[in-house]
Amino acid sequence: MKKSLSLDNKSIDGQNISYCIFGKGDIDLVIEMGLGAVAGEWWHIAEQLSKQFTVLLYERGRNIYKARSPKNIA
Repeated sequence: MKKSLSLDNKSIDGQNISYCIFGKGDIDLVIEMGLGAVAGEWWHIAEQLSKQFTVLLYERGRNIYKARSPKNIA
């Protein structure tokens, strides 16, 4: 059975960002998807990396439901 993807939401400078943090402590790695990709495609990679690092996986807005980030925040 597949685990369901659950992202938290945070408003940063008035922009909604969906994200998930894998691991504990300060963030070591940031995964930012390219055009057309979604967090679900990177979930398994973030889980594997979290064995050694704390990973931030986030989605930048790309449709009407998510606001675009005003600048590169990575």
